[in-house]
Amino acid sequence: MRSSTGVTALLMLVISASSVLLAQQRDSTPKRSGLAGVVRDSLQRPIAEARVLVDGTSAFAATDDSGRFDVRHLPAGQNGFTITKIGFAPLSFEVSLPPDSVVVLAVTLHPVQLLSAVNVRAERTNTFLARTGFIERERLGIGSFLTPQHLDSIAMSVSRPSELLRGVRGIELRCRGTCVVTSHSPPGCLWLYIDGVPHGEQQIDSLGFSPSGIAAIEVYERPFMVPLEFQGQLPIKKGPNMSISGGCGALVIWTKSRVP
Repeated sequence: MRSSTGVTALLMLVISASSVLLAQQRDSTPKRSGLAGVVRDSLQRPIAEARVLVDGTSAFAATDDSGRFDVRHLPAGQNGFTITKIGFAPLSFEVSLPPDSVVVLAVTLHPVQLLSAVNVRAERTNTFLARTGFIERERLGIGSFLTPQHLDSIAMSVSRPSELLRGVRGIELRCRGTCVVTSHSPPGCLWLYIDGVPHGEQQIDSLGFSPSGIAAIEVYERPFMVPLEFQGQLPIKKGPNMSISGGCGALVIWTKSRVP
């Protein structure tokens, strides 16, 4: 069920296209629309670098330092959106976009309590991972799995989360000032998930958490290996080749902040 909590119509401003553009689009060209607005926290402070995802597509936008975002070239009609930011509860909602118009919204994200890693007991972590399906997927053996025990043993010896992936099958880690994680398998892209929420092709080091804050990692270096529960948010396959080798692999990160 989608919730509208935290989504307030700023003006519900509908910016109509000019008469010239309308005249040019009176043919069979599909009408395109957009969503814009500002993302703030519960104290009405702007949230920078929040990700505004268009559900079921690869389209997204990131908020600027003022918390503002703008997503264009969307189909008219009902569209689903998800806004995510580390440290805040994800927010999903739907908006009906009029043709050739932009709807403007004000959105409020609510912070989640981050638990200290030293207070997270192994049994709680394992219960959480069982509930998310990590334990069952590890049992099936499709993909590579970095368990809490393994990560805890190496977390203090690395300085950034990407270095936890060094030596993982099918993964290439290139570090020159910053580290870039890619897949050896074409097309080389990895779709990033944080606690089950898609973050596009964003790099793990850009998300602002430490290696010690990661509970477990799943790696699916080839597109056909990605489990069904994550395939729904992968980029839409393009071109004539619609085989299972199309699309991206997946990098799934489970953080200790979600452990109850």
